[in-house]
Amino acid sequence: MLDFNKKVIMENTLHRIMIIGGSGSGKTSLAREISRITKLPIVHIDWFYYDPGWQLRKHDLVHQDVIQVANQPEWIMEGNHTKSMEYRASLADMIIFLDIATSIRLVRTIRRSLQYRGLNRPDMADGCKDVLI
Repeated sequence: MLDFNKKVIMENTLHRIMIIGGSGSGKTSLAREISRITKLPIVHIDWFYYDPGWQLRKHDLVHQDVIQVANQPEWIMEGNHTKSMEYRASLADMIIFLDIATSIRLVRTIRRSLQYRGLNRPDMADGCKDVLI
């Protein structure tokens, strides 16, 4: 899947990879594949937005936590927290923007909602069970 950059990734020249794109564009799937190859830890930005039960966290706390994690020496960070995007981009060795057609993203989002309905997705905060949109 990642043959075009596998050599660069396998040589460990990348320590911080930022993946951005719309909902359903494949950020989480791509992050998992890159992590499988590189063994870099995945950070899902969505983890920081909610407390259990879909309780929205204060924006300042979300930003503070994202910045704290961004300062770590290694990560694959997937998500679109716009307030920290410029800072994260300045630290990233590679930025991947997934520009996928809206119709494809919509189908993927609905499929994901059906797959995880009533369950906690691995890329969401603990205690936030998925609901059908």
